Amino acid sequence: MDKKINKYLDKVISEIYLKKDYCQRIREDLYLHIKEAAINRDIDDVLSEMGHPHTLAKEMMENYQGNYEAMGALNAIVYGAKVRNFEIKSEKKLGTLPLVHIAMGYDIETGRRKVAKGAIAIGDFAVGLIAIGAGALGLFSFGAFSAGLIGIGAVAFGLLSA
Repeated sequence: MDKKINKYLDKVISEIYLKKDYCQRIREDLYLHIKEAAINRDIDDVLSEMGHPHTLAKEMMENYQGNYEAMGALNAIVYGAKVRNFEIKSEKKLGTLPLVHIAMGYDIETGRRKVAKGAIAIGDFAVGLIAIGAGALGLFSFGAFSAGLIGIGAVAFGLLSA
């Protein structure tokens, strides 16, 4: 029984893009929930009712949408690239700018492409001290089209550009 539960949980956790301690807590909570539900029932029935691991992981990630503390920058980038419509900002600021702003996809209300604006900006279009994106504008910019003091990209403008 534990082998089936662990295999199921491995699949769920593999699609959750959160920091390690959050994933561990989710795994433990799910494990206890499944074990409790399976006391008087067949484990296959319990897992079937929980749904496909992909669906469960997707639902769990919706609960953490926009939670920079739980995701961290790297997980936010990977998850954002996967779902292609994502935005997250760190609560910490450098002046008026968020320390990290990651924005990909389109604004649902306006239909316009999202622009990441932060000290470190990452997205389709990024503006910041360090900007990384298809279009990037910043002191240090990296992208297909980049402009800044130092610009690196297919088309780059700057004091130092490559």
